[in-house]
Formats: sequence, structure tokens, C-alpha cells
Amino acid sequence: MTNKEIAEIESMTPADKILPLIFKNGSKITEIGLSCGNCGVDVKQQHIRGAAYSTNHHTIAYSGFGLCYACKTVTPIECRFIDDGTFLLKNKDGWVWNRITPEDLGLFVIAWRYLRSLVACRRG
Repeated sequence: MTNKEIAEIESMTPADKILPLIFKNGSKITEIGLSCGNCGVDVKQQHIRGAAYSTNHHTIAYSGFGLCYACKTVTPIECRFIDDGTFLLKNKDGWVWNRITPEDLGLFVIAWRYLRSLVACRRG
């Protein structure tokens, strides 16, 4: 990866600045997290950079990169959160579906555990 590409990624909006992602039905994504695709270290919220956008009334897409300063690796992240508590995450084999467990009566979501385990599948 070139210095220009890294500078471009570093200039993207940190995930913690665009959260929470709020669906039209009031459901939210309050955290996005992942592990480094190389060394497995948790990437801090402020080191996950990218953009979120609504693809329809029920889905919010997030595209970005995790910057691991421990091993100097950039891990891409591409996911689609759905307001029913499910999400899709793109890995080397294609899209993987999973469910986020809702807390309380609404969908109050902390998705990082699921994303970490699925992103770890990218290794190898």
C-alpha cells in the first residue's frame, strides 16, 4: 500500500464520529469493531475509518478500513446492518450472514463481537 493510499484512508471519518447509526424504525448500531486481519489485535474505534449510508429503509451499509498500528496492517471492512438485528459481512469467501442479539425492548446493538469473529475468518 502506498503512502498516498494510507493518507487517504487516515483522512476518512473515524467510526466513533458517525455512530450511532440509526435506522428508520429507531434501532441503532452503537459500535463497530474488528480485529486486525493480520495479527488479531482489536482495532480501536478511532482507528476504524470509512463511511455509512442507507441503502434502503431497512439497511445501513458501512464500508471502511481498520488501521492496526501494532503490525502496520490495513484491514478492509464491508458490512450491511439490517434493522431486524441481522447483518451481512463480506469476507474473502463472499457475504456471511449473522444475527445481532437485541438488548431490552428495542434493538440496542453492540456488533463488535460478531464482526471480530467474522473478520478473523479473513486470515490465511
